[in-house]
Amino acid sequence: VQKNSTTSVGAITMKVNNNGEAVNVTTGTQIGTSKLYMGTFTAYGRVGSDGKLNITFNVPASSNISWLSFKNVKYEAVSITTLDESASNTITAASNASVDLKRTIKASTWNTLALPFTLTNDQVVAAFGSDAQVAAYTETSADASNVTVNFNTTTNGITANVPVLLKTSTAGTTYSFDNVNIVAGDPIAAGSKVDFEGSYNANTAVAAGDYILSSNSLYKSTGASSIDGFRGYLKFHASGAASINMIIDGETTGITNVNAANNTKEAVRYNLN
Repeated sequence: VQKNSTTSVGAITMKVNNNGEAVNVTTGTQIGTSKLYMGTFTAYGRVGSDGKLNITFNVPASSNISWLSFKNVKYEAVSITTLDESASNTITAASNASVDLKRTIKASTWNTLALPFTLTNDQVVAAFGSDAQVAAYTETSADASNVTVNFNTTTNGITANVPVLLKTSTAGTTYSFDNVNIVAGDPIAAGSKVDFEGSYNANTAVAAGDYILSSNSLYKSTGASSIDGFRGYLKFHASGAASINMIIDGETTGITNVNAANNTKEAVRYNLN
């Protein structure tokens, strides 16, 4: 790359197909005191339905790049890790991984979500829709018998192994992520009396007295309930809470408190949305 100044203006980006992440290819190391810069860049993308892999460059009008050249260009197939909500998943640490996540997301309601890799806010929007919202867990209750749990929307994305709430107008069942770092660990957002605990495996038992969020209701497990993978539930440090109140962004939600033993659903197993 040759720049007309040492300050990068209007960086040129490289992208593989429309599903790949744009990579800035003008951030190389300066060669001596010259205007030349050199670097190595990697872009990830999925082969299209037409079997083609297209590389595109975006050159903004404000770019100060005189010319740009490449050598030793190579294509490498990467293995894809499949994570399935209906299976038992072994989470193995990996860098720059490509992941296919099979996780049913319902539209226009809060879904619980736990992931073993971090996503930026841009990646959240790209995967789940332009209006996707993430709410992070904080528990501020001082009363062990009447618990208040708080969630606050954030634009900081999703942290690996920290369950969150996700809301979007776009429903889906399978999501693809490239160039993510898988982190092995137990998904949990800890509280003083209640943890927001996640699971990466299907048929995860929810103990009696803990709460499941499903279809905008909180269900108190009788001990016969379970959740599928990549979801979360509210786990109490001690049993005996008389009530639980859920607040998002400082406002009490319309999410109601229901005892699973008395609800009208036929099944005793409640999947989190």
